[in-house]
Amino acid sequence: MSQPTARAWLGSALGTRVARRMLLAFLLLGILPAAITLGVGQHQAREALRARHYAALGESIESLTQVMMERLAAYDGMAASRIERQDLAGLLTDPASPFDRVARLPAAGAPAWALPGQSGEPPAALASQDRPRPGRGRLVVLNAAGGEPAEIWLLRADAAVADAAALALRLSRSVLWAGTDLQAANAAFCALDARTQPMHCERPLPRSVLDQLAGRPADQLLGRVDWTGEEDQSSVFGEVFLKSRFDTESWLLVLTQPVRIARSAENRLNQAVLPAALLALMSALLLALVAVRRTLGPLQSLTQATERLAERDFAHRVALSGDNEFTRLGHSFNRMAEGLAQQFDTLGALARIDQLILEGRPVREIAGIARDLMVRGMPGAAVMVAVAEEDGWWLCRGAARRPCRDRACHARRAGPDHRAGRPAGGGPGVCTARRPAGSARQHRLAHRPAQPTEFPGAARPTAEPGP
Repeated sequence: MSQPTARAWLGSALGTRVARRMLLAFLLLGILPAAITLGVGQHQAREALRARHYAALGESIESLTQVMMERLAAYDGMAASRIERQDLAGLLTDPASPFDRVARLPAAGAPAWALPGQSGEPPAALASQDRPRPGRGRLVVLNAAGGEPAEIWLLRADAAVADAAALALRLSRSVLWAGTDLQAANAAFCALDARTQPMHCERPLPRSVLDQLAGRPADQLLGRVDWTGEEDQSSVFGEVFLKSRFDTESWLLVLTQPVRIARSAENRLNQAVLPAALLALMSALLLALVAVRRTLGPLQSLTQATERLAERDFAHRVALSGDNEFTRLGHSFNRMAEGLAQQFDTLGALARIDQLILEGRPVREIAGIARDLMVRGMPGAAVMVAVAEEDGWWLCRGAARRPCRDRACHARRAGPDHRAGRPAGGGPGVCTARRPAGSARQHRLAHRPAQPTEFPGAARPTAEPGP
């Protein structure tokens, strides 16, 4: 449908105030609530999908914290077994061992390597760490705040060595953090110590995010932090509770993922639902326009016909179809227009007759106008006008708008031609007393002298006195 055609169609469909109000009511009471409901439902669906996505990330964090706790407990049990058997060399030579350095921590003095062949010097910070209790391990994180990679040491008491208060075993980073990048797709893993300092991060977190994590409530074990970097990001965190097993503060494990990943399900929902919803709303609006046009189109036709009638255009008719109130109203209007046309024609003819009478025009001309009026008022009927005069009477009949001529046949002028019904000059539209087809009695009545004949509304002729 072209634009001008569509504009004309809308103009004809919404040409009345009632149609516009009905369409507005449909929009306000039908389309608008449906659109609001659809929008609210769509928003709730998006929130549900997003919550489900972050809940899955939370489950990944919970699984990761549980795996990390079990992994640290297994490493502690391996160290305790080796130390109890005095197999310190096996801690470094066993391929399954997670340790890559072993140092002794004396009661006083600097730490030293427990086994030969280890390069460098043990970190001096180990000397200042609290010694572990017998039978329990203790985790220590070094260099977490510096620019170097953080080191995680497991401290265990060694009762077999008199001059050593404890043994310090460094956990291999490649073993400790192995598999953490497989927990969630497109998610970056980061492990923070009790002071929210990074121990291991695939992608570094901004300082603002670290500050938000440090300021979280103490009883919040799981949560999410949204932030903006190069793109919108969302970080889901979970706490690894180490106090009961390793006499150290809890760690924080964080999975960071772009928000667009969480919104991918929303985008798929929008692509599936929004076109169908818009199509449904547009279809409903189109059906409303069609319904308004079909229902109130006759009202516009009646309005235009009424305006034409007010301008005395009685020939205009309303063309309606169907079986409803508007159709019946249109038929009644057409009958009313037809009746008004006849009434105005009658009034015009009567005014014309009055004018002719005042002008002194012949009676036959006046009779012709009366005949024409009767022909238009009674279509299909046989119309005859009888006029009584002093010397007889005559008839005016035939088609409309043909004058009644002066060749009238009076009853007193009876002759052979008159009795035969063939007056001179007879024919359609002529004043004639031709014998009609019928009985002899009707023929006698038609040729009765003028004096006994009476017509309703006609003055009876009186004879003038003689000289």
